[in-house]
Amino acid sequence: MTSAVYRYDELDQILRGDGHGGYVGVSAIDGLIAALVAGPARLKPGAWLPLILPDKRRRPGRVRRNTGSSTPS
Repeated sequence: MTSAVYRYDELDQILRGDGHGGYVGVSAIDGLIAALVAGPARLKPGAWLPLILPDKRRRPGRVRRNTGSSTPS
């Protein structure tokens, strides 16, 4: 079995694409995972994984954020 090995800058370029799609790079993914590990609460992968690997059917960069409002919309 052959596996692809990428340098940091190559992987960052693959993840970011052209830079205009709203995708994140390796540094942001590293920071997110560090926060998840160090944070006081456990989150299911479904809560944070779409931030790294967005749904291809959605437009990139469109992440639904919690506004802190308790009123239903």
